[in-house]
Amino acid sequence: MLQHAQMAHAFQSTTTGGRTYQISKLPELDYAINTTIFREILELDDEDEQYFTRSLVCDFITLAQRTFTEMDACLETQDVKQLWSKARYLRGPSATLGVYKVESSCARIEQMTAIHDSLQTESDSKSTLCNSARIVIDQAQQHFAEAENALRLFYGMD
Repeated sequence: MLQHAQMAHAFQSTTTGGRTYQISKLPELDYAINTTIFREILELDDEDEQYFTRSLVCDFITLAQRTFTEMDACLETQDVKQLWSKARYLRGPSATLGVYKVESSCARIEQMTAIHDSLQTESDSKSTLCNSARIVIDQAQQHFAEAENALRLFYGMD
């Protein structure tokens, strides 16, 4: 894995083919990001300026942090419907940017909560569901931290 200074340098424009140089660094993100999807997002930027995708990534980081906090609150109140909604809400942007591990975790939470809601079971099972969801959310937060770190390094953000 590249050191922080090298990753920051990887995103800086070069005098010849800045985007090509940047895209050549994508395989180093594949532990946390689906680089095929992320490459398509990068193509939306101007040739040597990465303002659009950088803005998308910054917005995603803020959205994910806020949504994880809201999911934690849903667990505390055992609000299964809102938990489903929050997981669904975070899944979309995760998929769009190629943050596949967070997307997968959100899909699992959606499935868990949808099944529970359709059964309309007792409060004991709601507690069990929330405990299981806690494990998946913790994993999702770890996956998000990996992706956030990779993207911050890629864009040279501190």
